[in-house]
Amino acid sequence: MEELEIIYELAKLPSPQHRAGLAGLVLMVQYLPNVQHLLPQREGAIIELQNYNEFGVTLRLNLEGLKMLFDLAYQAYEEERSTETKIKKYDRVEEVEVLDKKDKSKSTYGFDESGNFGDLKRLGKVGTDECDLPGNEFWVGGEIVRNMEPEEKTRLDDAGVHLYANPEQLFNALADAFLLSDKLPSDK
Repeated sequence: MEELEIIYELAKLPSPQHRAGLAGLVLMVQYLPNVQHLLPQREGAIIELQNYNEFGVTLRLNLEGLKMLFDLAYQAYEEERSTETKIKKYDRVEEVEVLDKKDKSKSTYGFDESGNFGDLKRLGKVGTDECDLPGNEFWVGGEIVRNMEPEEKTRLDDAGVHLYANPEQLFNALADAFLLSDKLPSDK
């Protein structure tokens, strides 16, 4: 199998969006070993980062390694949702009466009265029972953080989510965490 080596130099990338895209690619390649057991097995796959530092990175891969990267990027996942229309041929239906904006009673399927699915635990602190998605793997910045309610900001911060009001600081922190390190940060 033929191997390909791509050298990325940050100074030669044309825009901040390209540099952010490279950071995303580095993150995905670093994340692959953590989820490899969940993806289809690719025999002889090679995908690795070499010579990465604050100036750039070299990506070494073959066709099977590229397929692994696409498996990670486009993997499907299951997510519980509610609908006001009853779905035919659906294994699990939980009908709940809720009030709409005009205090009129209506049915919803799959969620509780407040619109939440009680047993779906999303972001949480790694190692706790409340952890469905490890908070320390999420980096959020900009207007989303600036407009966030203080209670939500505290909850996400306690879960280990990386929050930055300034997007430039977010990109700098991402670069420091992933381009200057050979592994994913385990905690904030």
